[in-house]
Amino acid sequence: MRKLLGSFAKVSECSVRNVATAAFLLLAFTVFFGQCRAGYCDSLRCKGKIVESGLHMSEVLSKCGEPDWRGARTEEKVEQVEDLNNGEDEKHWIRKRVAVEEWLYNFGPGKFMRVLTFRDKRLGEISSLGYGYFDTDMPSPKECIDNVDYGDRMPVVVSKCGSPSYTERYFEEHTRKNEDGDYSSYNVYLDEWTYDFRPDYSSYTFKFEDGILSVIEELE
Repeated sequence: MRKLLGSFAKVSECSVRNVATAAFLLLAFTVFFGQCRAGYCDSLRCKGKIVESGLHMSEVLSKCGEPDWRGARTEEKVEQVEDLNNGEDEKHWIRKRVAVEEWLYNFGPGKFMRVLTFRDKRLGEISSLGYGYFDTDMPSPKECIDNVDYGDRMPVVVSKCGSPSYTERYFEEHTRKNEDGDYSSYNVYLDEWTYDFRPDYSSYTFKFEDGILSVIEELE
């Protein structure tokens, strides 16, 4: 009986050690690489330095260096503001356009690519994409067309297809009706990317509205 209890105690001790070791490794992985949930990460480790939300662009640049790709767009933000009218504190909602910049870091094979999203020059989200690759091992034209999809953001398209052959950007004025019944106008970023896959494959044009892929067109 004593031998049985002694053996059980040793097994329990080993189990506790294994659990503790696993917990330590998980904690170390989280600290060094950042914990990711549903494609979004708490932090990013660049050259031994931690990058977290709230950092200014210049701080991220000093820690991670130049991104492999960067793009700009705008997005609409709705927020509640206080308005003192006739001595009464009234609250109402306003819409405004916020400057957004996205950076893509391709760390090469065996490591996940990361997209850093800045709003008003402050880091907002860090998202995780697929594994990186070298320039000599970029996705094929067929892989690009098969994997790209409507609703993809520009850095996601770059991760699937590489950089486009040609780009064009212009603005389009949109009008909307506000809550108070008045109308207001605002500009939307419109981007056209052309991927020239000839002679082995067709060429394609991708059209984005405020950084979101909305049109995929095969060129003759």
